[in-house]
Amino acid sequence: MSEPQKPVYNNSRFRVVDYNFDTFVGPQAGDKYIDATFTDLETREAVKLSDFDGQWTVIETGSSTCSMYTKNIPGMAELRGAHPDVRFLVVYVREAHPGERLRQHKNFDEKLAAAKLLKPKYDENRQILVDSHDGRFHRMYGMKPNLIYVIRPDGVVHYRCDWAHVSGLKNALEERDNL
Repeated sequence: MSEPQKPVYNNSRFRVVDYNFDTFVGPQAGDKYIDATFTDLETREAVKLSDFDGQWTVIETGSSTCSMYTKNIPGMAELRGAHPDVRFLVVYVREAHPGERLRQHKNFDEKLAAAKLLKPKYDENRQILVDSHDGRFHRMYGMKPNLIYVIRPDGVVHYRCDWAHVSGLKNALEERDNL
């Protein structure tokens, strides 16, 4: 009997079977975050999630082909302005809808090139961190195309959502004062 085949992470086309929409793995609210290493898009230096210890940190995953992510950019900019004490990060993951407009990344250099499109095309002004080509962070944190995490200064997950919503994030940031 052969083992079931694992879905391909960097799939060439969107396929529902490549996502598990029924479960949301990864650290839950109240759990300590799982550390991960990224490449900073601007500096090309390695950045760890633990580099942000001691501050409130919002992490949103996205890609150029994820309309759920791109539609949130203006609202996230407003939230960022309203909460200057919070670090807002984007983690660039796999293309949600690869195809003719932008194909899936065949290597890390292609992933970096796709991530570079965010600032000029969508006016993204948050710090952009790029996940590994094989999606190490993305796999540990639920693999949804547009998830969001709020990490407290003590490294504990304050809030998580498998589909980023500006209103939900706004509420989570306002609730932090009630801890």
